[in-house]
Amino acid sequence: MKGPIFIIFICIYLCSCSISPGMKPPSSSWFGPDVVILENFDDQKIKVKEINANLVNKQANLVTNMEYKISSGDILTVLVWGQPEAFPSLSSYQPNNPQNARTVGTDGYIFFPYIGKVYVAGLTINQVRNNLTNLLSKDFINPQVDVTITRFNSKRNIYVVGEVSKPTNMVLGIEPISLSEALVRSGGLNPNTSDPKSVFVIRQPTQGIGPEIYRANMKSPEEFIASGQFYLKPRDIVYVGAADITQWNRVISQFFPFASLINQVDNISSE
Repeated sequence: MKGPIFIIFICIYLCSCSISPGMKPPSSSWFGPDVVILENFDDQKIKVKEINANLVNKQANLVTNMEYKISSGDILTVLVWGQPEAFPSLSSYQPNNPQNARTVGTDGYIFFPYIGKVYVAGLTINQVRNNLTNLLSKDFINPQVDVTITRFNSKRNIYVVGEVSKPTNMVLGIEPISLSEALVRSGGLNPNTSDPKSVFVIRQPTQGIGPEIYRANMKSPEEFIASGQFYLKPRDIVYVGAADITQWNRVISQFFPFASLINQVDNISSE
């Protein structure tokens, strides 16, 4: 994974050295220093939101009720117990074994023996398990079906770049990943070059919402604690600013044109 994240890091670094044609410096706007203006998004003005206890409390219910929905590119491992003639069990568990693994196609379907094509995109694991059990029950007596996700699609990636010890990308699976956990997985903030007050989460537009920018001051005890309860979403970019950057708005605004770049990098990584 070093290749893809290295490409993203280099592009961001080069763009941070100057103002691109698609971005206006904050000093030219009377909207305040905590506003980023994007020409590429019709001069959209993005107010930077502080990651604090109030923000975390507002998002708590969304995280609690959020159950993973299967999507294209996921690999499901389906085991059927109690039917050894039709579904012989393996002597040992082997993730992504072709005999049991099913990749969700771009149309949202998987193919399963004795059933045919089954639509699974947008469903939870329990829903898929129940659907397969019901369909198999037409030909088998009391089938015991087990469904697990053994590989998540690349669109679930989270990127951590900037002044961290190890810029990296990680897959957001069923278990949520908080901002602080993502930083820990990246080796933490670089003690020599990072600005702990400039930890940003850049959220790309999705389903008509966004783009959004969040900031955490890791020197603030309140925001440090809140970062452990601020959960990331797929395609989020965590950026840690450098101590010598005075106009961080210039750097942040460069991330949004990178949505297409990230898609290309993920597609290359999955091939």
